[in-house]
Amino acid sequence: MSILAAILLAVSGLVCAPVAWDTQALSVWQVRLLAALGTVLALAACLLGLVSGEHAPAWLAAPAAVIAAVGLGSALTVTALSATRVVGRATEASPPEAVPDVGEDVVEPAIVAPASGGSATAEPPADPGSALLRGGALIGVFERIAISATLLAGWPGGLAVVLAVKGLGRFPELKQAHGQATSERFILGTLVSVLAAAACAGLGILLRG
Repeated sequence: MSILAAILLAVSGLVCAPVAWDTQALSVWQVRLLAALGTVLALAACLLGLVSGEHAPAWLAAPAAVIAAVGLGSALTVTALSATRVVGRATEASPPEAVPDVGEDVVEPAIVAPASGGSATAEPPADPGSALLRGGALIGVFERIAISATLLAGWPGGLAVVLAVKGLGRFPELKQAHGQATSERFILGTLVSVLAAAACAGLGILLRG
């Protein structure tokens, strides 16, 4: 049972792997569907691990937890960020009445051309503010790998090191950011990412005993 639980945990991350691989290729509803499916699989793994009296081998439980942290963590993080709104930055050519106030939320959906005939429809991107903090998806993947690995290795202090490195690396961008959207996205994305990675690592520890 515990081995099956570890396999389910790994599958929960593999199901959500497309989100970590290429966010721009997915729409909002696709990311949310993958996140829901991955969460159900992870919860099933947790239930199996709780009712099972045996433990999964470390060589299976630990990698399964890391895979789940990367895939499922990415889906949950993008799902949370997809609910945020993006502060639009006015261009010099914009008339005064079209310039949004600081802090005004503006979302510019991508326009998808129809395949044959008809009019174009607005397709919301999976992450409407990915341009505010470039490289965030890739950084998040390594962040979740590092967090889950340090917790599985029994070194919770590594969590503080990972967050310190990320905060120092992003500080110049956050300092120069206009409005609160960038800072809010950074905080929200980091919290969801860390919690997801920690939960997956905790489940891996539970399964391996």
